[in-house]
Amino acid sequence: MNATDHRPELSLNQHLSVWEMRSDSWIALTDDAARLVDLPRDAPEFIDRHARIEATLSRLTPIESFWPSPDDACSTK
Repeated sequence: MNATDHRPELSLNQHLSVWEMRSDSWIALTDDAARLVDLPRDAPEFIDRHARIEATLSRLTPIESFWPSPDDACSTK
């Protein structure tokens, strides 16, 4: 079993809100990145986790553009 076998593909339909999907995605990203740094680059799990990180970032990119950071909220442009 590879690293992606135990986690189903995330979908907005699986969540109660975009906020929940965002939160779950950031938790998954943190977990995958933490494990990735300990793996050799040629390990199958490294390749699987790297792919999951790319998929998570793709999922988060459009959502994050609507989530202001504290710096955005305080700017007076």
